[in-house]
Amino acid sequence: MLENLVGHSFYYFLDGMSGCFQIFISPEDKDFTCPYGNFAYPRIPFGLCNALATFHRCMTNIFADYMGHIVEAFMDDFSVYGESFDHCLKNLEKVRNRYEETNIALSWEQSHFMVT
Repeated sequence: MLENLVGHSFYYFLDGMSGCFQIFISPEDKDFTCPYGNFAYPRIPFGLCNALATFHRCMTNIFADYMGHIVEAFMDDFSVYGESFDHCLKNLEKVRNRYEETNIALSWEQSHFMVT
């Protein structure tokens, strides 16, 4: 991942808002029973075994055609890069459009733009 980031002039660092809470659990997998009663998580909660790995796998699938070319992902953090200001801005637009298409929210307060 770091090898793909080296050599570019401009970067955006985007933070996925509450990463795991954005991934729905399939209906047949969400119900479970324990000594305290029956429960059903509608979305993946933090703290479950493999929750972050599942989120990362979902993000990798969503951005598969961009990975290694304009974006890199680590857990719920994304790095968008480009050789020039305009190129990086176009790449950010592509990534932002993909976020909107898939209804994934970003934490704009924790994101950093046009880092050189």
